[in-house]
Amino acid sequence: MQSSGSRFCHIVLASLISLVPLLGSCYPLLIQEQSFAGEDPVEKDYAGKERLEFSAIRATNSSSYPVDAVLLAENDACVVYGDYNAKVTVSTAKEIAQEYAGRIGPCITEVFGDYYHPKNKKLVILLLDIIDGYDFTKDTTYVAGYFSMKDIFPKTLLSNSNEAPMLYIDINPGKPGDVNFYSTIAHELQHLINFSSRYRGKESETENIKTSQEFYALIESVQQDEWVDEGLSSAAEYIYNKAIGGNEKGYGHIEKKLDYYNNARQYSNAGQSRIIEGNNFFTWGENDSHIYDDYVTVYLFFQWLRIQADNDTSIYRSIIESEYGDYRAVTAAAREHIPGLFDGIDSTDDQTEELERLLESWLAANYINAPKKENAGGIFGYDGEITLNPVMLDGTSTWLYPGEGVYSKLDGKIFDYPMNSPAHIRYAGLSRTEETLLHITQGNSGTGNALLTFNANHTVTMTAAGTPTGPTELGTLASTEPASAEPSPSGRAAGIPAKPFPIDIRPPLQF
Repeated sequence: MQSSGSRFCHIVLASLISLVPLLGSCYPLLIQEQSFAGEDPVEKDYAGKERLEFSAIRATNSSSYPVDAVLLAENDACVVYGDYNAKVTVSTAKEIAQEYAGRIGPCITEVFGDYYHPKNKKLVILLLDIIDGYDFTKDTTYVAGYFSMKDIFPKTLLSNSNEAPMLYIDINPGKPGDVNFYSTIAHELQHLINFSSRYRGKESETENIKTSQEFYALIESVQQDEWVDEGLSSAAEYIYNKAIGGNEKGYGHIEKKLDYYNNARQYSNAGQSRIIEGNNFFTWGENDSHIYDDYVTVYLFFQWLRIQADNDTSIYRSIIESEYGDYRAVTAAAREHIPGLFDGIDSTDDQTEELERLLESWLAANYINAPKKENAGGIFGYDGEITLNPVMLDGTSTWLYPGEGVYSKLDGKIFDYPMNSPAHIRYAGLSRTEETLLHITQGNSGTGNALLTFNANHTVTMTAAGTPTGPTELGTLASTEPASAEPSPSGRAAGIPAKPFPIDIRPPLQF
């Protein structure tokens, strides 16, 4: 099972920092109010406003640092602070506060439930230029925001806690007030809801914690695997975008993620993606250079879950409220919400057969694109909401991480199950015209328009640093020719947009 908590933990000495009460709640250190005599219009806007010091986290090395913030806006739902040096205007902050109170908060909590915090009810949104090393001349991603579970705990446990329900949202290159910015707030809000609501039932256990190992064990029992948590947050983006009107068909899809998948060949040629080689969310973060692959594929997977669950977002609530923190949270919810998906499979504690069926069906859906869910092969599509065009991989074989699958051209040819194929590699013939998946096993050849080669292993091995390492297994492709040489452009490939892609981080805990 992939562990998403231990990779971020390191031990430091905790120190108790005195707190100053504000509005009946515990907040970070209060900085003395200042009046500004300068001519800068934003500084004049800040005159007389309250300033606080928050503890933020560098995405570059996970270290904490202080942020001198000014209170810019407040309403019944949230408080918006801005890093003083970022110079966000009060009017912009008020718009953000209103958008959260009017649309983001209501639509996200309706689906995922309310967040929890032992001391504060009102959400804190801190606007800052997140230290992520972003360089517009070469980077393809930037950290658009994050939620840190540290802020749920008291300073007596975590010295860098802000003791507030809190989101950190980037303003460079993130643009305050645009749809991507608000989608980031929705995304991070789900992370807050996910961890805090699951922690609520175990909060009393912190009273007996005496060692860092006990603390980390508690965190491990609360948080969900990263791909599960990120999948739910990707769904939150969809829910918000649909709430504000969506596209011309009324869907809230993140079009840049669909375009990224459908242009995977170009991104691969530019060295930015490995989707065509099977890279997806299940081994989250196996390669930081291609992390956006994880965000795109987990978005597609969780959209497919919603669509197949009678277009019902309640499957997301079932996942977040599951007793499980790993893939079983998803398989159990799918058994409940997608009738017939697991026909012929007897449920067991490990649910590995369900996971194999689930991932295989989704991978088939990306190729078959069955347009109507009510069709016999409707499970192999997105009910017309999404149409994908996966790349056919050249070559005779490829290495696959657990959960990864690739496509190669079959064009009606017969494919025989390879001799000495690794234990977890599965093969299936996919037919677009008949909307079918035909399993190819020992002694059972098969055909179709394309061959799906899939690693059904559910166990992800982690390094000491918490990075997924496999185990990889060698899958056979339909082609008998070696892979064609791909160009290695020195600059950005033609047609690749210059705008960077937003990601987030799961900051470490300090105990």
